[in-house]
Amino acid sequence: MLAAYFGGPVSALAELAVVYIGRFLKEGAIGYVQMAIGITAALGTGLFYRYCRG
Repeated sequence: MLAAYFGGPVSALAELAVVYIGRFLKEGAIGYVQMAIGITAALGTGLFYRYCRG
């Protein structure tokens, strides 16, 4: 949430990418539904903070 607050949607997606890379390396797979939910949440949170702060 701090990445979304300070950097907007781009930072939230960058943080999500790092988390997904770590999860992929540890577990070996990422579910498509889980990935879609994460991307939607990161974009939504980033846009929310962008427009509420600005």
